Amino acid sequence: MKNFMIRIDSNYPIEEILQFCKESQNDTRPAAVNMDFVDWETKPHTLLYVLYKQKRFDGPANGYVICKKDDRIVCGQGFYASEIDRMVCVGTRSYTVPGINCSALHGDIKDFVHDVAKENGMAGSFISMNEYNKRFVDGYTKINDPANFKTSFCDEDGQWWARKDRKIHLSIPHHSPIKLNYVKQWIIYHLWDSSYAEQLNAKLKTLEWID
Repeated sequence: MKNFMIRIDSNYPIEEILQFCKESQNDTRPAAVNMDFVDWETKPHTLLYVLYKQKRFDGPANGYVICKKDDRIVCGQGFYASEIDRMVCVGTRSYTVPGINCSALHGDIKDFVHDVAKENGMAGSFISMNEYNKRFVDGYTKINDPANFKTSFCDEDGQWWARKDRKIHLSIPHHSPIKLNYVKQWIIYHLWDSSYAEQLNAKLKTLEWID
């Protein structure tokens, strides 16, 4: 089967994305709620609303990346320049159709997104998690830790690899939840520009959630 990625924004034909969303009709996984296509114009949490009405994925450091297998969209995830200066939020409205393993494709998307973000002057990326999926913080950190791969190595550009065909991105969980878009969230971040670390930590301090 032929696989390929496409970076899209609000100019992409809605019919294809609507069909992608319809794949979630019988999906009971938590992420499926964001694929709701019924009356989507009134539902800010949905992919269709964020993509076509809010237009969050429009812009040079923004986008939604879809992966196709034989002309069928099987997975996708978005990214955008966040309210945290020089940091791109990744994995937004991430979804894989039921019955298909797209873990490798999601890794390819992440690598692509990082390249786009670097080209547009961003210093790093982060993924945010809500109450229902914050349990994945530790797991996500571990799968990006070189110590957990016998074949890991660091190349001359400072990029870590789990093996010769798979990059890993050293990830640091912030010690406490923060307030993003008025929502309590836990984040894990990766910096390719280490000079931004002090400024990032200061910014995260101002965003920490207070109960």
